[in-house]
Amino acid sequence: MAPAGNERGPHRRKLLALTLAALTGCGSDRLAPASGVVRIAAQPACEGRIVFLPVGGGPPALGDVGSDGRFVLRTGGNQDGALVAVHHVLLKDVRRAGDAKAKSYRAAESTAFEVRRGTHNEFAIDVDLRRGWAAVADD
Repeated sequence: MAPAGNERGPHRRKLLALTLAALTGCGSDRLAPASGVVRIAAQPACEGRIVFLPVGGGPPALGDVGSDGRFVLRTGGNQDGALVAVHHVLLKDVRRAGDAKAKSYRAAESTAFEVRRGTHNEFAIDVDLRRGWAAVADD
């Protein structure tokens, strides 16, 4: 007969796995598909990275900006989508074709993007320094 402690091992591991999944906040029911296009001064960006930061906290979603300005967000590195929430947006090392140097930008606090459950969220991220965007100094 096995000791009582060994019988509970699988249950403890399962409980630990469920607890860790709940704490990370990355469950698929809390994520929704999200993608879009980044434009700078009305021209598509051709490279860079976009970050969606949930206003109320939680894991950020990241996406690489392709040569056509398009991006797809992923959370936790391996899960498609972004947290269902209101987000602030950062752009890191983005540039347009013909630009000599990449730049980083952040949306104003008053500019927010909402990821909604039950739909594919498509965002047009139009960087305009006169309308709610600011350049960020590179580190």
